Amino acid sequence: MRHFSVWGKQKGRVGGWARRRARFRNCYHASPPAISQTCTAPAGRPRRPGRRRGACLPRFPGRGGRPARGAIPVLAAGSALSHFAAPASLAARSPRPGTASPAVVRMSSPAPPVTRVLGPRPRILIVRLSALGDVVHGLPVACALRDAFGDAEIGWVVEGRNAELLAGHPAIDHVIGVQRRWLKSARAVLDLRRRLRALQFEIAVDLQCLTKSAVVAYLSGARRRLGVAGRDGRELSKLFHNELTPVRANHVVDHYLGILAPLGITQPRVRFDLPETQDDGAFAERLIAAEELPRRGYAVLNPGAGWPSKLWPAERYGQLAQRLREEHGLVSLAVWGPASERLLAEQIVAASGGAARLAPATTVMQLAAVTRRARLFVGSDTGPMHLSVAVDTPTVSLHGASRAEWCGAYGAANARVQAYYQAGPARQRRSADNAAMRAISVDDVADACGGVLARTAQAASA
Repeated sequence: MRHFSVWGKQKGRVGGWARRRARFRNCYHASPPAISQTCTAPAGRPRRPGRRRGACLPRFPGRGGRPARGAIPVLAAGSALSHFAAPASLAARSPRPGTASPAVVRMSSPAPPVTRVLGPRPRILIVRLSALGDVVHGLPVACALRDAFGDAEIGWVVEGRNAELLAGHPAIDHVIGVQRRWLKSARAVLDLRRRLRALQFEIAVDLQCLTKSAVVAYLSGARRRLGVAGRDGRELSKLFHNELTPVRANHVVDHYLGILAPLGITQPRVRFDLPETQDDGAFAERLIAAEELPRRGYAVLNPGAGWPSKLWPAERYGQLAQRLREEHGLVSLAVWGPASERLLAEQIVAASGGAARLAPATTVMQLAAVTRRARLFVGSDTGPMHLSVAVDTPTVSLHGASRAEWCGAYGAANARVQAYYQAGPARQRRSADNAAMRAISVDDVADACGGVLARTAQAASA
């Protein structure tokens, strides 16, 4: 076998196309190809002043030193170098006269991600603007950062009323609220930039990876802006980030945590640590007393959803309430958010035969307090369902236009029910009918509830 030294910008100009793909020197070895981790310059050819570092591509006869197709080095996960197979003609070539064969170091496995040493009190910004359920999914990121960097200053940029969810969280020092559609207002953009620059963030972690969230990370002035590589880095977000991580995860919570790999955080303990104020707790206690609900003996049913395609029929919730009373002795509480959902809650009560009761209007944190004291929560893929998981209430999630394994109730103690996935682009799934949700029967949900309650009882007795 022969070694072949590869040095860019020899006998020809290496264009921008090649420079973007050749970031460091590499050596190619005939079959099987090996990768050089370190490379020694050929003897007798000192680097000329001003030569661009890292322009190292293979040369082939008759090409004037231009890079050859089929042998372009690319960066893969973990910052290890992988490549396409070099042409067989390369194996027949000998090193040029007067050159030394470079030392080749074979890499049997991808190199681990490179992490940088952070200061004693790093200033870290989390960007997840909306929606309620996705903000809940991001809470374990804040907890993981707090565990890894106890003295860090952690901020979070969030839109609208979602700021209520983050206020008082023990892992978050600064909640920076912005109005919705802020990106369409030059005054709002400049005001956000001023507030972010005053906090002097060093690192920005973009969980949303959309153009608007990436712009927030850029406006913060953070020198390190963490995002996601590949198709999960949506719209123009990858243009604003300078550290992209290819994340492979089955659930969105794990996906968010995977973005922290460049900071040396891998496989952290997942927890939400959602706080409860004294006023919210008092509201829940008054509601339980007024409706004569048994403590830890009632189920919360949430019929609402942000998409029409995520709605399970209200009359089936009513039938489920009857099953829960007959089989498990649970009284059901039908909750609602916007005024448009109140009608659905009233239909549940009407179809339950006295097994369900109508909850009053609540804020997000009041709903969290009521759910925290429940024995079971049932709802579709929407914010209150993820809120139930965050307060550690046994949860059954129903799915049609969303994938249960990706955004269902997180944790092995909970259950996800899906008859089939209503596939299609997000805009199409948002406006589709709820045929996939109607395919879920009352028996399916009742069986899932029974399994969750049995696992909860078993864990409590262990």
